[in-house]
Amino acid sequence: MYCSNCGSRVGGDFCSACGQALLATVAKPAESAPIDWPNEIHYERLLSVPEVRDRIAAAAGLYRKQISGEQFLEAFDKLVPMGVSMEKIVTMAQPIYSRLGINTTKSQSMQLNMPPGQVLVGVLCAMAKHGNELKQVDQGEDRCLLHSTIPSSLYSFSGDLCVSVQRKGAATHIEANTRIPGQKFDWGKSQRLLDNLFVSIPSFAA
Repeated sequence: MYCSNCGSRVGGDFCSACGQALLATVAKPAESAPIDWPNEIHYERLLSVPEVRDRIAAAAGLYRKQISGEQFLEAFDKLVPMGVSMEKIVTMAQPIYSRLGINTTKSQSMQLNMPPGQVLVGVLCAMAKHGNELKQVDQGEDRCLLHSTIPSSLYSFSGDLCVSVQRKGAATHIEANTRIPGQKFDWGKSQRLLDNLFVSIPSFAA
């Protein structure tokens, strides 16, 4: 260190040559700029924002778990003993039917005049509200693909929900696809799921 008064090379708190107090310059760490999350389409950056996490947690609190298909069949086996477990039969048959190409699939899309971050948070909140547990995220520059589960219910066993959120200029495009493996019919469950999801997204995104 050099004294700013006389230029002598010194150390400590005072200059040994002229007695001037030495002021060490400490560089302040650069403060990270706040994330403009309404315009942010990257999942991990969005999840680093406390407000976003709070929104998703509040939406998850709205989910009301229902009886699963497995639980229903287990109860049926106890009430109506048939000598063979219906739950085991269906559980074994489902992957076989799926390999044979028997699946239920549905698709739905819409475009919102909102920035992608707001829409992506709306999608995450809507998924949390309806019990769609997130399994995987495929991140692109202007697109985020969310892979989640469809909970088992009286109408079907569990399935897959894939939602794409893509920036389209000043708007955001959403496309959702469902797949229930091993079932030819799901008694309208997939369509109801998509309808409820697309009704919920704009309100959560606002």
